Amino acid sequence: MPAGNGLDWNQFKPNVNSPIPEQWRGFVTQQGSGLEVVPGQLYDTELYTSATTREITFFVNTQNKSLNRTNMVQPGQLPWPESMLVLNIRLYFKSRLRSEESGVPPVNLASQADDVIQLTQEGVMELKIGEKSYGPFLPWTLPANSFVKGGIAQSGSDLLIDFAQLDGALYPMVPALVLAPMQQFKIKISWPDAALTLSQNTNIVCLLDGQRARAIQ
Repeated sequence: MPAGNGLDWNQFKPNVNSPIPEQWRGFVTQQGSGLEVVPGQLYDTELYTSATTREITFFVNTQNKSLNRTNMVQPGQLPWPESMLVLNIRLYFKSRLRSEESGVPPVNLASQADDVIQLTQEGVMELKIGEKSYGPFLPWTLPANSFVKGGIAQSGSDLLIDFAQLDGALYPMVPALVLAPMQQFKIKISWPDAALTLSQNTNIVCLLDGQRARAIQ
């Protein structure tokens, strides 16, 4: 309740989940101050090693990764005072356009289609307005579900050109989820029965898409 001098001392109470933006009051009950809300993505990439991987954990192993593999500043949490409202979650499998022939090891197929795949998968986009930076964003998420699509062509009886990727609508988080500052989080994918034997090791990207709160710059 307000003190005799007109101050409300409740506003000075410590809260492990603060600050949280005012726009997110409908999701959590923390008090926010001095923050701005911008579009945001959190992403991390891990390698599925064929025939041995039974489990992959994202957002915790962030050392020695380039910006197109992860944008986590520290493992398993957002730095103070940043927080994130997660609206969508998506998975992306990094795969090159390949040529496969029986009796011959698969090779990446040099082509315009493969060029676009590489540019899409390995690039990082950042937006700057005035002196403020926004992003980074991964090109294959702009727009949502955007990636290089193509058919499968067969020439003769044993030559195959292949490329595969997920398609379809995003999976929305309803209700949305808040990642508070310095709150531990991770995402795990497991294959309970056995490790899968694949034709190649595969990089898998896990991405959280939504709104990010940060200190006003």
